[in-house]
Amino acid sequence: MEFENVIKINDTSYVAFVGAEKLYDYFTNGLFIYDRRVQREPRIRLLGKNYLVKEISLNKNSVKEIEQEMLNRTYEPDAIILNVLMMEGKSPNVKYENGSLFITPNLDINADDTTIVQLTDGMHRISALISAVTKLKKNKQSIPDDMGLIVKVTIKTLEEAKRITVQSFKRST
Repeated sequence: MEFENVIKINDTSYVAFVGAEKLYDYFTNGLFIYDRRVQREPRIRLLGKNYLVKEISLNKNSVKEIEQEMLNRTYEPDAIILNVLMMEGKSPNVKYENGSLFITPNLDINADDTTIVQLTDGMHRISALISAVTKLKKNKQSIPDDMGLIVKVTIKTLEEAKRITVQSFKRST
């Protein structure tokens, strides 16, 4: 993953505007993942008679509204947060150089350089963006250069990433 024109806030926090096509490619190729452990409380649903499952808490109407605004070019890009998970004994593949941030995901949990990139905040926005880009591609339409999202990249432990989600949730309620 390569992010350009990045503002380095400190050694564990970066911000950049990322175009829709790049985010689409990164997400659809599994370079960053939805990790329920750092998301808001999931919805619990009864499956069958006696089995509870946790589901993503996603408001489909909100996703559709955001998607339409993106397609109509009236959506003002706002932020999602990606977290590079810091794990004990691991050195994630993250490098900042000359205004660019390079992250090489590696999901091999046994490797010294395990690099897991989690979507900490922004599932509604990224879902809408994926749907919008999919429609544009299906209709053989170009993806506008200004369609995208502001991406904050953090490098945090699981507990620190959870705190970011709580902070973000408090801000939006």
